[in-house]
Amino acid sequence: MSVNSFCRKYIVSVMANSHSSPKWQIIDLVRSFSICIVVWTHAGWLCKTINNPWLDWLWKKMLENGPYGVGIFFTVSGFLITNVIANYSKGLYQPDFKKFYIQRAGRILPLYLLDIVVGSLIWLLVDRNDWRWFNSLNQGIGYDPWFWLTLLTFTFNWLHFIHARLILYGGQWLVLWSLSVEEQFYFCFPFLLKKTGGREKLIRLLIGIVVLAFSWRLAAHLLKPKSVVFQNFNSFAVFDQIAMGVLLHLTLERYGESIARLKKFNSVICLMGFAMVVYVLLGTSYESTVDRIYSPFVLGSGVFIFLLGGLHLPLFESKILKPFSLPGKYCYGIYLIHPLVIRLFLYGFLSRAGEYTTLLALIILCTFIAGISYHFFEMPMNRLIREKTA
Repeated sequence: MSVNSFCRKYIVSVMANSHSSPKWQIIDLVRSFSICIVVWTHAGWLCKTINNPWLDWLWKKMLENGPYGVGIFFTVSGFLITNVIANYSKGLYQPDFKKFYIQRAGRILPLYLLDIVVGSLIWLLVDRNDWRWFNSLNQGIGYDPWFWLTLLTFTFNWLHFIHARLILYGGQWLVLWSLSVEEQFYFCFPFLLKKTGGREKLIRLLIGIVVLAFSWRLAAHLLKPKSVVFQNFNSFAVFDQIAMGVLLHLTLERYGESIARLKKFNSVICLMGFAMVVYVLLGTSYESTVDRIYSPFVLGSGVFIFLLGGLHLPLFESKILKPFSLPGKYCYGIYLIHPLVIRLFLYGFLSRAGEYTTLLALIILCTFIAGISYHFFEMPMNRLIREKTA
C-alpha cells in the first residue's frame, strides 16, 4: 500500500469513527466509575493530604480497595463481549472465530503495542531512579526474555504468580496484569460457546467458573494467607467476575422484555446493586485475605444487579450525565496511559495539590489524551486492521 493510499484510508477511518455515538450510556458511566477508582489508587499515594477527617478516610479507603475497580470492569467487559458475539449472523453459539479475533486484535493491539514500545524506550533511555514508580524494578528480578514474552502473549499476570509475589516493575507494566486476564478468557470464549452449543450448558459452565474462582480464593486463604498474588492475581481466581457479565447477557436475553416493564422493580434492584458495590469498596478491606475470598463475588453480583435494573432506567441515558460517561468511553486508553500522564504532567503537581483536586485534574487530562488517541489512532487503526484482514 502506498503512503498516499494509506493516508487517504487513515483519514476516511477517522471520519467514519468520529460521528459514532456510544450505546448504553449507563455502561460508560459504570466504566467511568471503575477507571476513576483505578486512577485514584495509582495516583493517590503521591498526593498532599487534607485536614478533613471524613474526606481523608474516604481517600485512604479507596487507595486500599482500588483494585476492586478492575473487578467492576471485568463484569462489564464480559457483558459487552457476549453481546458482540451474539449479534453475529449465526448467533452466540455459532461464533465467527475469524471475525471475533480480528475485531479483538483491532481494538486491543494498536494502543497496547504502542504502550509497550513507549515503556521500553523510557526503560532504555531515562534515569530509572527518577522514574521508579513509572518503570521501576526493585525486587531483584530482571527484564529477561520471559518478561517480554509474557507481555506479548498476554500472560503477564502469571509472571507474578510464578514468582509468588507482586513484582514491582512499575505502574507502566503493572496495569497490564488485568488485560492479560481478560484476553486469556476471551481467547477461549468462542471455543467454549461452540462446545456448549446452547444456553443451559453454557449457564452450567459459567456457574462452574464462579464456584471455581470462589474455591480458589478460599484455598489460597487457607494455604497462603499472606499472598495477594496467589489469591487474586491468577486468572482462575478472577474469571468469575467476567462470567457474571456473560450471565447478565443471558439473563437479559431471556427475561429482558419482561424486566423492562417493571419500573419500580428496576429502580429497587438498581439501588441494591449499587449498595453491594459500595459495601465492597467502603466496607471491606483488600488487605484482608478473608475479605478477598468473598468480595469479588459480591462485587460482580452487585454490578450484575445494578445493570440488570439500570439498563431499563431512562435516568442513566440523560444528556446531563453524558460528560460523566466520557472517561468510560475512553477507559481503555486511560487505563494504559495514566501512568505516563502521572509521571510526565502531574508528578510535581500531585505532591502540592489537594487530593480531590488532583484526582479531578488527572481524570480530565487522561480523558482528553485518551479521547485523542481513540479517535485519531485506535479507531482508525482498528478499521484498517479489519479491512486488511477481511
